[in-house]
Amino acid sequence: MASFVSEDRYIDGIDQTGMLLADNGQSARRSRPYTMNQYFSAMRIDEFKYVWTAEIENGVVQRGNWGGFSGPIFVESGGAILFNLYSNPQEDVSIGVRHLPMLVPVMTTAGDYMKELIKYPPQFKIGFISNNPPIYDLLPQAKEKLEQFEKEGTGKYPWP
Repeated sequence: MASFVSEDRYIDGIDQTGMLLADNGQSARRSRPYTMNQYFSAMRIDEFKYVWTAEIENGVVQRGNWGGFSGPIFVESGGAILFNLYSNPQEDVSIGVRHLPMLVPVMTTAGDYMKELIKYPPQFKIGFISNNPPIYDLLPQAKEKLEQFEKEGTGKYPWP
C-alpha cells in the first residue's frame, strides 16, 4: 500500500492486525501525540500521559455537562503534569513528581514526534489567534538549524 503514496507524504500507520485478529491481541501502538488547536499538547506512552498544554476548565465560562471548549488554555505548566490513565482516567491528579523516570521515554518519544514534524510539517492550520507561537510555526527554523548542524558536523547541539 505504501508504494502508492508519494515519498514526501507521511503515513502514520501501524499494523494492528494482531490486535484485531488474535485472541486477546494487544495494540502495536505504544504512544500517541495529542494536539490542541495549533499546539503539541501532550504525549501518551502506555498508561502514562504527559501534558504541556491543556484547557483551563471553566476558565471563562461554565461548561456544564454538555462538553465543548470553554476558552483559555495554559501553554506553560511550570512542572511535570503526568497522569496514569489506568488508575486516574479523569486526569485530575498529577503523579509527575512520583514518576519522574517515566519522563525519559515520554520525552524521547516527543522528540521523535518533533523530528517527524520537521521532516513532514503539517499542511493545514486552523484560524486561531494567539500570543504564543505554536510549535508548528517554529518548524522552519528548527529544520534550518538541523540541516546546518548536519552540514557542519561539529557534534555540538545546534541551539544555545
